[in-house]
Amino acid sequence: IEERENKKLGASALILWLSVAAAAMLIGSRIGITVNSLIENAIGRGSHSALDTITNTLPLWLSFALMVVIGPIMEELLFRRGLTESLRPWGWKLAVLLSGVLFGIYHGNLEQFFYASFLGILLGYVYLYTGKVRYSIFLHMAINFVIGFIPTLINRIAYTVEDAERFNAAIEAYSAAAVNAASPEEIPVELMQELFGAMAKVLPAMTLSMLYNGLVLGLAIAGIIVAIRMRRKVSFKAAERRIDGKCIGDTVFLAPGILLFFVMTIVIMVLGVVLA
Repeated sequence: IEERENKKLGASALILWLSVAAAAMLIGSRIGITVNSLIENAIGRGSHSALDTITNTLPLWLSFALMVVIGPIMEELLFRRGLTESLRPWGWKLAVLLSGVLFGIYHGNLEQFFYASFLGILLGYVYLYTGKVRYSIFLHMAINFVIGFIPTLINRIAYTVEDAERFNAAIEAYSAAAVNAASPEEIPVELMQELFGAMAKVLPAMTLSMLYNGLVLGLAIAGIIVAIRMRRKVSFKAAERRIDGKCIGDTVFLAPGILLFFVMTIVIMVLGVVLA
């Protein structure tokens, strides 16, 4: 990758970056879930996304607008066009790492911190590499659609909450009967019928979810391969200014939009506590 700005990305390049973003998000998500589970087991309380709790209760069209359109545009203008650009004179490495970590903190919970940080670092590099925020906006929209909105769409249109609760209850009832029965013949026929009836309601969604998860896993594996092959071609521009903690601190805390970032972060963290 050439070490210069204002580089155009074609459709094939954007797809490759999308695959790398999918890999980064899946790896980061697994780390976040593991760390959050360990903390939850240790103290009895985890850190979950307040925004996810809110968007899951909204109408589907509004969830799409917030998750795929409004959110990516606002976040890219704030973090990439605002923060990453402000930090660029101190070198690309510092700019993408610091803005990426702050992007992770902005999500307000450990479960999302790691994958959001990884994604923020990648989007920051794409922004600096191309010199155009529209590319990072497009990638952010695409990854939110593929990783975030499609599962929501499958869950909303394929079955209801009542269907899922009925299926879980049928599994529990059948499992309890199977444990207590001396032989399969002793399991009540009604429980078997209820289990198959409940399964028929959720089977289309389960099938769609399995196909979707397989496609996403394939995309992520492709992204890992692409990242390995690209690693020696990735370059970072050196700092134009001498690294000065005070100047960087002023840039981070006083740059346009960064105060808004801290306000939004506090709001999200408070919501996470209230809605937990």
